[in-house]
Amino acid sequence: MFTLIEDYGVRTLSYGNAFGGAFDGLYRSFIIEANGSTEFVSIDLSVYVTYAHPNDVKTALNVAIDNERESHHSLQLVLDDNVEYIGKKFTFLHHGKIAVSNKGSGKVDELREYVAARRPQLIYGKKFWLGSLANDRDWHIDNPEVVKLIENLISYALVLDEY
Repeated sequence: MFTLIEDYGVRTLSYGNAFGGAFDGLYRSFIIEANGSTEFVSIDLSVYVTYAHPNDVKTALNVAIDNERESHHSLQLVLDDNVEYIGKKFTFLHHGKIAVSNKGSGKVDELREYVAARRPQLIYGKKFWLGSLANDRDWHIDNPEVVKLIENLISYALVLDEY
């Protein structure tokens, strides 16, 4: 879905969301080419808390996209709710519940159909498979499992933006 131009390294960035939250921190950034456009895609891990449940602190993996038109989080994956530990592997899944701009929630079934047409290898039953990491080694950026996870995170974020 994209061509990697450069691993840009780590940058300090800040992104807001539709609910007034802010995600500040260190993001690993990549410059990619997708659909004739050069874009920054940046990934970070951050604390995630909602106003409705301020004592329920979770961890979010965020994927941000910066292009000529906008700068935003395309995906906020709450790891506490979307990672399964099965057979000594951490499997990163997404339930498909997303906010569509300021229009409200997207329909998971419609998203599944859209993803199936664009990136069918991400379909995992009723969820979306982003990758798996074995719990028997360090997760360095050049590890093939880590590369696949990052590739899938970026691809999924691009598909979410298209949707």
